[in-house]
Amino acid sequence: MEAGLVVEKIEFADGSELPLKPGSVTIVTGPNNSGKSTFLRDIDKHFGSGRGKKGYTGWIARKVESKLLGTPKEFLDRFHETEAYDAEEDRFKFEKGYSGGSYKTSTLRSAVAKGRLPNSVEASFRKFLPAHERLHGTGYNNTIDTAINQIFSNEAREIALSDIFKRSFGIDLILDRTLT
Repeated sequence: MEAGLVVEKIEFADGSELPLKPGSVTIVTGPNNSGKSTFLRDIDKHFGSGRGKKGYTGWIARKVESKLLGTPKEFLDRFHETEAYDAEEDRFKFEKGYSGGSYKTSTLRSAVAKGRLPNSVEASFRKFLPAHERLHGTGYNNTIDTAINQIFSNEAREIALSDIFKRSFGIDLILDRTLT
């Protein structure tokens, strides 16, 4: 298993909760100006470096519960790939993203074992996950790995997605193949 971070549950402003299964895909839909982007920004802000200090609650997503996946060794291996490491002090220096501090290897190992990275480390870790592993559904515009490209290149996925929309909203999802 590779080191990872997953969202387990989202609590909404009205108190309702949405538990999420690992590996599942969540589609956020709605008309223009209905709060889709606000909802995604709310979730993203729960991973900001100030999370926990300011008691952030979003407009739509009030609380987000996340879980670390992987062993302390897998996380330390990942940090060796992405962060500056001072071997003399046995300390990682987080210089990218939201992080601005340094943490001893023993502190990080202990934090992962307890299931919780320091806020700034978790924020930096989430920010630098590959696009297909992050919360944002479409990835980067300059990659063939975007969600829409995966759908257009697989007719079975098109049909399955259309069936989900039919069951959920009472209408089929029509995809215009002339755009590809």
